[in-house]
Amino acid sequence: MPTTSLPPSRGIRAVALSLLLAAGCHDPTSAPGRLDRPAGRPSTMLTPNPTSVTVAGSFQSELGCAGDWDPACAVTHLTYDAGDDVWQGTWTLPAGSWEYKAALNGAWDENYGLHAQLGGANIPLAVATARSVKFYYDHKSHWITDDVGSVIVSAPGSFQHTLGCAGDWDPGCLRSWLQDPDGDGTYDFSTSAIPAGSYETKAAIGEAWDENYGQGGVRDGANIPFTVHANGDLVTFRYVSSTHVLTVTSGPTDHVAPTIDIALTTPTVAPNVVNATGPSGAVVTYTAVAHDDQPGVGTPSCTPASGTTFAIGVTTIACTVTDAAGNGGSQQRAVTVIGATTQLANLQAAVGALGLDGGLTTALAAKLASTSCGSLKAFANQVRAQRGKAIAAATADRLLAEAARIEAVLGC
Repeated sequence: MPTTSLPPSRGIRAVALSLLLAAGCHDPTSAPGRLDRPAGRPSTMLTPNPTSVTVAGSFQSELGCAGDWDPACAVTHLTYDAGDDVWQGTWTLPAGSWEYKAALNGAWDENYGLHAQLGGANIPLAVATARSVKFYYDHKSHWITDDVGSVIVSAPGSFQHTLGCAGDWDPGCLRSWLQDPDGDGTYDFSTSAIPAGSYETKAAIGEAWDENYGQGGVRDGANIPFTVHANGDLVTFRYVSSTHVLTVTSGPTDHVAPTIDIALTTPTVAPNVVNATGPSGAVVTYTAVAHDDQPGVGTPSCTPASGTTFAIGVTTIACTVTDAAGNGGSQQRAVTVIGATTQLANLQAAVGALGLDGGLTTALAAKLASTSCGSLKAFANQVRAQRGKAIAAATADRLLAEAARIEAVLGC
């Protein structure tokens, strides 16, 4: 199965799916209050509930399918667990290096691969010796994974009944399942369904209590307390697999994207216009400050960085930032660095506006008629000769500084 392209015969349905994704269709049976994305991750648009989910891959023939990469083979269909709101299935796989994806509704039209991406890359699965492998697919996040390549971590606790679990302290209820679609080893889950109150939780591995972590990442450690201050507050559970530390934060639900203000601190000659100071352009400095309706927004990440030399021409500063709830904001600002030719024209206009004696104005303008080092030196010499006489000292100093900068741009 190709990892990105679809056969031409499926093009119309693929376009329809893209339009549906863009419209942001919702899953009417999703858990109450659970966000449609893992915490701190980009939001995921939902398509209608699938009628089937197939684990389609290079091992299907080993499990009894007629061939591999068959999205219609019922042998490798996952089963929807209404209690968990997650599709699941377990099979024994032989040793080998395998690949797979989640194919919905018995076809390739809607399929999810690595990092929960629509039409994404195949997911690798290395099985050292024959063993049972459990697969999971969550249609709210589109994450398809297995218990070999991922840690299956849940957050059982005294709050689970509020999410729709049959009871509390149930490590097997995946309505409090922490996910890691981007594969960075940090698993998280957010919900606004837990009512105001005081609760406790732990991190449980593999849907069981055999391996669990409490306060400070201690195995079999003390329960982790947390407080929800108001109904509707966003509660985020985050587990770092390298340290086994589970943290829980609570605060007002935040669906507002942060904004970024970019302000140039390098002197400008017009809005967003900077003079080059050398042949390579100009060092441009700026500030980028993020604003959000909730605390916790970080410092924007920008390219090129402040203090970078911008080449003559147009360079766009692009900044992004993510707030504590995972909402992303961005801003851009185009900066124009003008070279010797434009600076020379500006200097000519400045000389013409000084109201000097007609003959002096003509003589100075003639020396600015070409972008040559000799002409600029002759201009500077005449300005020095008239400094404090026909040309006020402060004005002459400004003209000399302009001429020296243009000479530097030309490399004189």
